[in-house]
Amino acid sequence: MADNQLPNAAETTPKPKRRRRRRPKPAAGAPRPTPPETRATQKPAQKKPAPVPSTPQTAGGKTKASQPGSAPKPARPGPEAGIEAAVPRPKKRRRRPRPPAPPSASPAAAPVEPAEEKVLLTWSVHLCKRRKNVAAFVIGIILLTMALSYYVYREWYLPVLLLTICAGSLSAFFFPIKYVLTDRRVKMTNFIAREDKRWEDFWVYHYYHDGVQVAFDQRNLRGRIRGGVMLYYDDRIATKETLTEIVSPRVKSSQEIKKAKEKELEKTGI
Repeated sequence: MADNQLPNAAETTPKPKRRRRRRPKPAAGAPRPTPPETRATQKPAQKKPAPVPSTPQTAGGKTKASQPGSAPKPARPGPEAGIEAAVPRPKKRRRRPRPPAPPSASPAAAPVEPAEEKVLLTWSVHLCKRRKNVAAFVIGIILLTMALSYYVYREWYLPVLLLTICAGSLSAFFFPIKYVLTDRRVKMTNFIAREDKRWEDFWVYHYYHDGVQVAFDQRNLRGRIRGGVMLYYDDRIATKETLTEIVSPRVKSSQEIKKAKEKELEKTGI
């Protein structure tokens, strides 16, 4: 009979589930609320006491008066200093010493000044005085050409233009020339023309009856057009022997170049 008894209605009915209350979400940026369990465990933060400055004492126990202008001594470390000292601090990296700069790149090294040019020879030449007959003939032709051009065209600028052209082309003949030879350069100064060249710019020198010509490189067109610088003789200072002593160590002669060309031809077998 006990097994056939029906179960109680209160036991068979299911129990209703409890609904959990949802907590409202905190606003953006607001601190999160701490649970009540942690609130009890948290301790209020203790304020560190301010360090009391220590006053120096003398042997008798009296304090020394601070002198005007003297800086106060630092206070003694309290118990909190031991806690801070226990915290490991990051080690500072030691910088490697830079290697010393070479002596040439050091700013204290004084720049090497180039040696001054040494003047070897200085003289002047006036070719118009040497050939007075030729100078008179050339001047007569120039005046005749100027008068004829004005008579034909009746323009005043034509004679002036002809005179300018003749003066530029014949300046080495009518105006005096001053030469300055140094151990580095050849300087030639005239009323219109001027030359200031290094010895390395010249390729060969030739002998003439009235002077020595130091010529540019004749293997290119520019050198053939420019020619070179003519060093005229002077009976007193610039003679053939003195010019040869100065020019020959710095520029090759035409005979040396001819011999070098003949040797090259013999090697090639032409």
